[in-house]
Amino acid sequence: MKLRILGTVLCLAALVALFAGCSAAGEGLGKIKVPLTTDTQTGAPKPTNSPSPTDEPTDTTAPPTPTTSTTNGTETGDVGALTADIFRAIRSRAYHIIFVWPNDESDEEEMIEVYKKDGLIAEVVNMGDAHYRTITKDNKKYVIHDDNKSMYLEWPPTDYDGYLFDTESLVFVKEDSENFHGKTYRYDEYEYTSHEPIGINISMQTRFYVEDGALVGIRFLYGGIPNGDDLLITLFDTDIPDSVFVIPDYEMAF
Repeated sequence: MKLRILGTVLCLAALVALFAGCSAAGEGLGKIKVPLTTDTQTGAPKPTNSPSPTDEPTDTTAPPTPTTSTTNGTETGDVGALTADIFRAIRSRAYHIIFVWPNDESDEEEMIEVYKKDGLIAEVVNMGDAHYRTITKDNKKYVIHDDNKSMYLEWPPTDYDGYLFDTESLVFVKEDSENFHGKTYRYDEYEYTSHEPIGINISMQTRFYVEDGALVGIRFLYGGIPNGDDLLITLFDTDIPDSVFVIPDYEMAF
C-alpha cells in the first residue's frame, strides 16, 4: 500500500492512522444505533454541621462529575454525537468495512475489505497489481492467493484498520460540516498529539464524515492541514459470515 498513507496510519496508532470520491461513497450504509450512556446524580450533599453525640453521622459525599457533557446538541466528552454509535461498533471488534483510497494518477482505486469477529480478522486486498486476501487467527496471519492456490504466513501479523481505528487514543474536538469529495457532510473531529522524546509535539486530527448515521469517509490532517490521503467508506455493517475465516487447503509457499 502507499507509503504515504502507511505513514499516516502508523503515526495515528502510536496511532494511525475508518468502519471512502468514489461513486459508492454516498450509498446507504449499515447503521448501528446504540445510545451513549452518561452517569448523572441529582440532589445536593447533606449539611456539614458537626454532629452532636445524639446526631446521626452526616453524609458529605459530593455527587460524581459527569464523564461527558453536551453543548448545543454536540457531545464534548470523549466521543462525538455523530460517531457515538460508530465508535461503539469499532470498539466491539465485530464489524465489516470496505475502505477505498482514491487514486489521483489513474482510474484505479485501492481497496481493502475487512471482517472482524471474536478476535478473528479476514481481509480482501486490491492494491494496484496486488490482489490477495488474508486470515488472522491464533496469532498467525495467512496471506492467501486464490489465483494460484498458494499461501504463506506473514510475521509479525499486521492489522490495516486496527491502526486507523485506534479510537482509544483520540480526543473529541468538535462537530462541524464541510465539502468532502463533492458533497457536504457533517463530521466529528478528533485529535491526537504525540509527545516526541526530543520535545516536539505533533498535532494530528482525524475527521469522520457521517450521513444519516452511516460513516462515509475519513480525512487526516496535520496541524489542521489535510495530508491528501482521504479514505472513502463504501460499506460499514455487521454482516460477518463465518466462511470468510475458513483457511483453504492450499500449499504453503514458504
